[in-house]
Amino acid sequence: MTIAPIDDAPGIFACVQRERLVARALAGDRQALRIAISLLPTDLPPAFLRNERDKEIRALADWLASERPEWSRNRVAEVLAAAGRSTERGDPLISPKFRDLDRDERTDLARRIGEILEWAPTTKRGASWPGARTLNTIIGGLSVDPAPRDTPRQLRATG
Repeated sequence: MTIAPIDDAPGIFACVQRERLVARALAGDRQALRIAISLLPTDLPPAFLRNERDKEIRALADWLASERPEWSRNRVAEVLAAAGRSTERGDPLISPKFRDLDRDERTDLARRIGEILEWAPTTKRGASWPGARTLNTIIGGLSVDPAPRDTPRQLRATG
């Protein structure tokens, strides 16, 4: 479906009018949809893009954790960080970090990260993909519980 831009979109100031416009657009009114699209900023704010990137990263982390339930959250974050760095550079996912993933999983992971990198905002250091520490924070609570991590105290208690 091609939507032609309109030059004279009316100013939408009242929330009621906005809600009406959205309702019309969702009901299939093409003119309302053109008006709504014309009111969007050309570039989405970096904070919005970061939030969207983080949602996609959490989905990737959940996928990895479901494929490799024995992996800890830290391991998932480390693999995502290494995969992001490799994909950003255009390198294949062949380092020892990826030895537990089969070829199809590595290909799918690189493809999905590449899709995110196409629109993700850059960080302060100029990269689009966050490092392991930031990824660990982003994926915080995985939908799939990864393997528990043994602490030194648990290891001493069990022998």
